[in-house]
This record gives sequence, structure tokens and C-alpha cells, in this order.
Amino acid sequence: MSYEIRTVAAQEFAPGFSSLNVRSNLVDFPQNTHSFGKGDVVHIKYYDGDFIRGVYGVATSTGTTATFKFDQEIYPLTSNVSASDVIGLTLYTATGYTKISDINFSATINRAVFSEEYKAYNISKDYEVSINAEARRFFGSFKDIALSNKMILVDYCEDYAYGISFQEERFNLLNNVFRNQLVFNVATR
Repeated sequence: MSYEIRTVAAQEFAPGFSSLNVRSNLVDFPQNTHSFGKGDVVHIKYYDGDFIRGVYGVATSTGTTATFKFDQEIYPLTSNVSASDVIGLTLYTATGYTKISDINFSATINRAVFSEEYKAYNISKDYEVSINAEARRFFGSFKDIALSNKMILVDYCEDYAYGISFQEERFNLLNNVFRNQLVFNVATR
């Protein structure tokens, strides 16, 4: 398996493309105003009714049309999203990274209910991803990632990307080496 946590620099783009095609977990749009390379990570922001949502994706093919693949379990995107719904596009360029050999996702579903029939009026989903310690050193390698404003987890096996942040920022180290796994929250928009 090949995973990577990147610290990133963001470059914002106004959408400016005339068409958008959503197929399952792929988004295609023409590269007439933007130029992306294979493996680039983007965050596509769009309106879903009155809500602003987002999808993190990895460029799987480029040319006259760019194709981005995303994890539809974390970032559900319906096929009725059009180019006019897209309000922004952010290209993330890696400024630093650390390779990871293993990750573990977990999900928490919170259901708010009322009455004796337990009718749900709100359901929320939260995701976490943990990475093992892997003799990872804090000073000299991981500190810059821990201090960064924006982190992206990239799964090169599936070509998925996720916005992530630490749950807490207290690290248990022994001789500069992590003793425990690291747990991150996964952005769902």
C-alpha cells in the first residue's frame, strides 16, 4: 500500500469551465482554463441546494479533459451537480510529506431522535483515520507536518485524497519516536 500525508500550499481558482460530468466517483471537466497533472490533488467546492460542500480528488488523467477520482463513501456527489454549481477549485501542491504504509478508517454515526418511536431528525457521520507509529520521528521529519495549516492524506492505491487534521496535538514520544498511533479527523466537505 502506498499512502502519504502532505503539507500543502493552496492555489485557488475560479471555476471558469463550461461543463462538468459526474460519473460514480469521477468528475470530468475541460482544461480550457486550468492545467492539472496526473496525481494532482484538488478540492472542488460546490453548492448542494443551500449548503456548500466539497470533494477532495486526485487527477487520474489529464489532457483536454481532466478526470479526478474521489472516495464517494466520504464525499458523496450526485450526478445532478452542474458546472454552475461549482464555486471554487483549489489545487494543493505538496510542500512536504511523509510516507505511510498502513492506515485504518473508523466511522461514528450520531443519530438524534425524538418521541417514543425514536424518529431520527438528524444523522451525522464523522470519520477518523489512524496511522501507526512506524518508528516515525517527531523532530526532523514529522514536526513540520504537525505544525502545518493544511494536511492532505493521499491514497495512491485508490487515487483518493482526504482533508485531515489532528484530533489532538499532544504527542507521546520516547527518544523522539512516536509511541502510539496518530489519529486524524477526516474532512467531510
